[in-house]
Amino acid sequence: MKTKPFGTIYIILLSIVFYSLFWSEKMGLNILLFDLIAIAFLIIKDTDSMRQGLTRLTILGTLITAVLIVWNNSLFAKLIHLLSFTTMLGLAKQSELRFLVYGFFLSVVSFGKAPINLIRSFSRPIPGKSLQLAPVWRNFRLSLIPLVILSLFYGIYHFANPEFRTLSNNFWANLFDWLSWNISIPQMLFFIFGLFISIAILVKSDFPFFKNLQKRHQLILMRRKSSTPGLIRSMIALKNEFQSGLILLFSLNLLLLIVNILDIKNYWMGQPYELAPTEMKAMVHEGTYMLIFALLLAMIVLSFFFRKNLNFFPKNEKLKTLGYLWIVQNAILAITLFIKNYRYIEANGLAYKRIGVLIFLTLVFAGLLTMLIKIRKVKTFYYLLQTNAWIAYAVFILCCFVNWDVMITKYNLNHQSKNKVDYTFLLKDVSDKNIYLLMDQKRKGLLPDIKSKRIKTAIEHKKKQFLYKQKNLSWLSWNYADYRNKKYITNDN
Repeated sequence: MKTKPFGTIYIILLSIVFYSLFWSEKMGLNILLFDLIAIAFLIIKDTDSMRQGLTRLTILGTLITAVLIVWNNSLFAKLIHLLSFTTMLGLAKQSELRFLVYGFFLSVVSFGKAPINLIRSFSRPIPGKSLQLAPVWRNFRLSLIPLVILSLFYGIYHFANPEFRTLSNNFWANLFDWLSWNISIPQMLFFIFGLFISIAILVKSDFPFFKNLQKRHQLILMRRKSSTPGLIRSMIALKNEFQSGLILLFSLNLLLLIVNILDIKNYWMGQPYELAPTEMKAMVHEGTYMLIFALLLAMIVLSFFFRKNLNFFPKNEKLKTLGYLWIVQNAILAITLFIKNYRYIEANGLAYKRIGVLIFLTLVFAGLLTMLIKIRKVKTFYYLLQTNAWIAYAVFILCCFVNWDVMITKYNLNHQSKNKVDYTFLLKDVSDKNIYLLMDQKRKGLLPDIKSKRIKTAIEHKKKQFLYKQKNLSWLSWNYADYRNKKYITNDN
């Protein structure tokens, strides 16, 4: 493996870059610049690891989310970027990892161990894993006795010579004044935070736990042969487990069938718009919780019965058929929830939780599909976890392409009558990305007459808050969403 150790200078250099890009700034163009610099360091440090296919995917995902932060600057894009960047570091540190969750937690551990790595570097060099600061520690120990003697004579001269004392006091007073003027405690702590991040990025991980755990996992389930003395007992136990699985899956399918028939009758074919908003809200939320429970139960139960030799049991097609049927019925349950959520959106407009339900349903369908593949292709439970983690990663990145604050505002303003628009939600709960849309409503005179004055005042307040936040930001925080707002505000004035 082509691994090149990084010394102190590289760690400090990246820390300075981090501090310069992010101190007193918000995420914008700076996050893309930092990603490019950090990835360049990683490529130079360990070329082979960065060439791995899965690592490249997370690099691509990280850069895409960074570009989308510059474009729409949404909170969702920022959160997914942090997740992607952290996972990328883990996979880059140990290319053997295939599970996104392991990569993420390896990076978290690396950040937690950054102070320890820094301290260790003063005592002994670890090639490729430490900051190589042992020479500094050795020189400090050699200088300790001369420093003590020098301090002793300095104290004697300070008390014995008034002119030397005055000169010394002036020197230290000027030095402390300069430090207090140019360096603040928050700045120092922020630089240290950047130093820990730089160490987590550039120092090779010496934590083999996740790598060793990865080696134990397989994607294809293998048949386990029983020892001869217990062969008959093992076959009887397997037969009993098979019969138990048939009874349980048949009962669960029957129970879920009743639920689905009722839902299809009431929601697929009915028009439940007569429900009050609070009742509809409870209906959607309860449906979500039920679906989460049903999906988890399906994964646990099916994974239990198809975890070992039952997959290879003769004439187990009935059990597999019941498993497929339950997966299909869970898909029907998911479709029912989609219909409920869609009607709720149609009646009351878009909101963050309602969008979250749609994203969750997408992941549900992916989970059901992978569960079907697991049973049919005799895959392991680890296959489910690894595959669905990558699917979730891809779905979250795709969701970053949408500026949800703008989409919510546009939909709610354009798809409902003026009296039904929840302006309180758009003004207080939705971020300032929608200011230009609200100002456009005001300019065109589309605000409801009853609440017009109060809404206009709230829009002005939101506009002033936005301008105040932008006041001390530099070009490093530039993003298109803020640029569009400022341009619209300038033209409106």
